[in-house]
Amino acid sequence: HSSMQDRADLLGDVETGTPLLPLSSSSSAMLRERANIGSVDNALDDVIGQAQNVASSLMQQRRMFDGINSKLNMLGARFPAVNSLLTSIRRRKAKDTIVMSLVVAFCLVVMILYMFSGR
Repeated sequence: HSSMQDRADLLGDVETGTPLLPLSSSSSAMLRERANIGSVDNALDDVIGQAQNVASSLMQQRRMFDGINSKLNMLGARFPAVNSLLTSIRRRKAKDTIVMSLVVAFCLVVMILYMFSGR
């Protein structure tokens, strides 16, 4: 069989949707594979659409939080008490980030040492 003959066997009559020749086992396997590829393609399109929706939502949230942050900074500039409160919150947040980073790093080191210990 040539590739043109295989293609004609697979595609068949486009108007009726039936193959031109009776399907052999290899042709039916090709048709199943073609259907599987089509379903995977559709699933991939769905996943890409979901990812684009999530990215759009995250960008919208980022714009909202940027607006809130700028308003808080304006309040801090106007009122010294608010500014000191915001500064202490930033310090605590930075401290929490450092502690979490150290905990994650420690867990990774222990996990790597356990993997290389041969158990």
